[in-house]
Amino acid sequence: MKAKIKYLCANYSQEESNTSENDDEFFYDYLEKNYPWFDSLSDNRKIAITFMAFMGIKNFESFKVMLSYFDRHDYQSAAREFLNSDYAKKFNDRADKIANIIIFDEL
Repeated sequence: MKAKIKYLCANYSQEESNTSENDDEFFYDYLEKNYPWFDSLSDNRKIAITFMAFMGIKNFESFKVMLSYFDRHDYQSAAREFLNSDYAKKFNDRADKIANIIIFDEL
């Protein structure tokens, strides 16, 4: 799964994500440790959430409402909440890709 995350993240510049090439493992491990519901997600949704964490942990954690929808497995609402964010407006293509993975559970 971590190879899939690397593949998705390779499509975006390091400058845009403000991360290094090994941060995917850090973010995945962070999510696994700090969000009990993360383990119950499908592999594709885990990839989407890990991909989102590339915005930085502080920014990621500011999505409290969206994260609560993930905890309830309400993926439509989680994606809608994410797409209504300033982040999604700034990085529209990336946000659309992430939201589609969340909703349809397909890469």
